[in-house]
Amino acid sequence: MKIVKNTTLRGFNIPFRTPQGVKTLFFAPKQQREIPSNWKSKVAETFMSRRMVKIKTVVDPVYKPKVEAPTKKVRKTLPKLPQESD
Repeated sequence: MKIVKNTTLRGFNIPFRTPQGVKTLFFAPKQQREIPSNWKSKVAETFMSRRMVKIKTVVDPVYKPKVEAPTKKVRKTLPKLPQESD
């Protein structure tokens, strides 16, 4: 994922190339949006070089289940009591 943030005091539209086609997003002043990392935009790159936009790539957290080694079950036995003999 990418976070695109407008750092200026004016709003503007940025077109992005998506797998479905071109999609234009409006960025209000100081607004930020999260977009998929496969969306590309020459306009956003130009704005970034002019310091009008900041683009930050965020790594998606990957879920890894914790696998613990199986523990041995140890049964505690009581000591044998001496038996009474009649």
